[in-house]
Amino acid sequence: MCTCLWILSYHSFAIQFFQDFNLNVVEHIAKILDFSNKEKIVRMIALIFNNLKNDEICLEHLSMINALNLVIKLRNRPWVDEKITELLKNLFEFFDEHYQEFSSFDKWKKQV
Repeated sequence: MCTCLWILSYHSFAIQFFQDFNLNVVEHIAKILDFSNKEKIVRMIALIFNNLKNDEICLEHLSMINALNLVIKLRNRPWVDEKITELLKNLFEFFDEHYQEFSSFDKWKKQV
């Protein structure tokens, strides 16, 4: 499933599905990333986040699920694959610069 989502994240016609608050695709992807420490899965989902970060609505999703903290947590792990380290560094820098803070009420309003 992660592979399919990774491939779809490169295509503009699929972005609408990542943007949909009812589907919660970004949130589900983040949960997989939070519980998995397999390098291939981490790299693939980090690439999905990298593809979605430039879309305003997807960036809002990433902010709401606290992707910055997830990236920080992953950066603290040792990775054999150096590209993961570089990708996480780039995601951290981007999220740190473009991150939005949402209260619980703000999150609830967006979902409603």
